[in-house]
Amino acid sequence: MYETIDDTAFEYLKNYIVTEDGDVISRKTSKPMKTELNDNGYRRVALSKNGVYRKFLVHRLVMLWFVGASNGMAVNHKDGDRLNNRLNNLEYVTLQDNLRHYWDAGKFHNRIVMTQQAANEARVEYHTTKIKVKELAAKYGVSGRYMCDILNNEHWADPAYTRTRVFRRPWAKKGSVA
Repeated sequence: MYETIDDTAFEYLKNYIVTEDGDVISRKTSKPMKTELNDNGYRRVALSKNGVYRKFLVHRLVMLWFVGASNGMAVNHKDGDRLNNRLNNLEYVTLQDNLRHYWDAGKFHNRIVMTQQAANEARVEYHTTKIKVKELAAKYGVSGRYMCDILNNEHWADPAYTRTRVFRRPWAKKGSVA
């Protein structure tokens, strides 16, 4: 029989507790597990079963823990914030309804429609707080690379914006800033 992601996650969850606030807690240490952002701006966590680690999306684990198997449904963040994994912000919907929700919210293909004002706000927030580029990108619904371009004034350029920080591109030769 074909094993679904829900079946796999359920097996891994035997060693963990999931809270309504979206935290995953180890039964062994009673401490919350560290999460990271994936490339699409969703939180994920690495769970262990018999010494084998596997990464799962936190919002899917919350729904599996409290509501049950997805039966092929997508998990929708009602407020559109991919970092808000509280149970009261999540719901199972069809894939079509999930895409419609993101379309209606101005999002599509993991990108929010950025405006000049949003780009300027992102620059100010980055330089006045200690927020990481990846978290800032997730907040605005864009990729980390796109956010770096905004912070480098390469997208949505602002002539009045003079404070720039050069990010080394992974594909650039060592020592270059291109």
